[in-house]
Amino acid sequence: MKNQLLVILTSICLHPLAGAAVTLTFDSTTDGFTAGLNATSVAWNAYHGGSLAVTVESGFKSLSAYLDIQANAALLAELNSALVNGGTVSYTIYLEQADITGSNPDWFETIYIGNSSAGWDQHFGPAAGQAGLYGGSFPLTSTFSFDVSHPILNAPAASDMNAQFALGSPWNQIFIGVNSGSIEGGYTGAKIYVDNFTISAVPEPAAASLGLLGIVGLAIRRRR
Repeated sequence: MKNQLLVILTSICLHPLAGAAVTLTFDSTTDGFTAGLNATSVAWNAYHGGSLAVTVESGFKSLSAYLDIQANAALLAELNSALVNGGTVSYTIYLEQADITGSNPDWFETIYIGNSSAGWDQHFGPAAGQAGLYGGSFPLTSTFSFDVSHPILNAPAASDMNAQFALGSPWNQIFIGVNSGSIEGGYTGAKIYVDNFTISAVPEPAAASLGLLGIVGLAIRRRR
């Protein structure tokens, strides 16, 4: 009987630690992302097992793919949890040489924007923890991938290298885009692929303590 109760207690304690992140995998849809002001198109694509395909022209295209976090209850709940306990927003961008139109860009960098009632929060280029390629570094045939990750902050003003939002804001938005070489250099645009957009909150301290208690209890049971 004691063993059975211990197993039940362990399961309950461990449960809060599960599902500590919400990921949009783009397996078959755009998962709520739509075209922003700077995108030629935003659509689902079979690339990489399913991804968000964003077609942009050259130049400064920060408002390319748009997501309304308020429209996704799971993402919003995870974001609010991250604003209290800490967390990250992350995703991967892929760029194929075959999807570059015109000549190779002289430079290329990813853009992340968080927008809420706390203000406008834009991060771009390697200096902000993002990914960039400069100096005509694109070879004739290649695949480039950029892993982007920002800590989430509940902050009153923009903070470089962080994803800043406002806890309890009536609206929360995210934009993903790129800046790149201008058309004068012969580069006219590209299609980028976004995958595994994730908001991940650190588990609440109480949940983590219960989880640890469950692990200890299971260890004791096995020892006996």
